[in-house]
Amino acid sequence: VGAALTRLGIGLEVSDTPVVQVADVADRVSHALALAFEGCAQALAGRASTLCVDVKLERTSVRLALDGDPGNEAVARIRPLLEPLGGSIKVTGGEATLWLPRA
Repeated sequence: VGAALTRLGIGLEVSDTPVVQVADVADRVSHALALAFEGCAQALAGRASTLCVDVKLERTSVRLALDGDPGNEAVARIRPLLEPLGGSIKVTGGEATLWLPRA
């Protein structure tokens, strides 16, 4: 992910980095995050230099709000990775929100 962001000239700014475990099987969450970050970075390339991520802990999930839209193709690939784990993704107004299930 870092190499893709660097190649596109996009930095990553995370609002908070809480120590929390998420439920994951076969690296589904890390793969979903990579798809989301790379898709958002591609959308922001040439328009912004930083992808901002707002992290909030909720009762049963970790919510990540990204200030970019990863694109329909990425969303279609992310959903089947997260939904079997109880997670999800929603894109509105050019911003993506991912819910990752807490372990």
